[in-house]
Amino acid sequence: MTTRDKIASRAHDMYIRLGIRSVSMDDVCRELGISKKTLYKEFENKEDLISAALSTSLEEDMAMCATFKAEASDSIDEMFRLTSYILKRLRALSPSAIHDLRKYYPMQWKLMNDFHHDFVRGMVSENLERGIKQGVYRDDLNVDIVSRFYVLKANIIVDETYFPLDEYRRDLLFQEHIMLHMHGIVTKDGRERLHEFKEQFSS
Repeated sequence: MTTRDKIASRAHDMYIRLGIRSVSMDDVCRELGISKKTLYKEFENKEDLISAALSTSLEEDMAMCATFKAEASDSIDEMFRLTSYILKRLRALSPSAIHDLRKYYPMQWKLMNDFHHDFVRGMVSENLERGIKQGVYRDDLNVDIVSRFYVLKANIIVDETYFPLDEYRRDLLFQEHIMLHMHGIVTKDGRERLHEFKEQFSS
């Protein structure tokens, strides 16, 4: 891992825990035990660092999704693994982190939205097609529409107009989102697997 990658990864952890606006470049230097000269050698400014931190996080998400797909016993198992991973991330997320990104860093917010629209929708589409072939998802699903619904509903979770940060926990919202999604697509055989799927949310 390069120096730039190490700094971006640690900065991302700080943004997640503390929020973005509350973490200064000086804070990052202190956290990593590096000089400002070293930091600014790798990153032009805070926006550059935020972009790198976000890209590092998204690359990790893509790698984890590939692992889940390879290791899962079926499509429902894959979604369970993905959901568990996302819930852990959401539970570690500072309430202000998404707010800060959306309000003050629109370019980086767009990067995250584009990721959801392209990669996540593609991943969900593949999961749906595989589940239909495996007989755990309904064979009358419109894969294109359902995958778009998935992404749109996930985006609403972070919309403070509908779900103010001080009233709704993001992890609980995601649980409801994923259960609505799964109950709407499974077959009778697939529904039996959801009991195990749901129980794991609290573990």
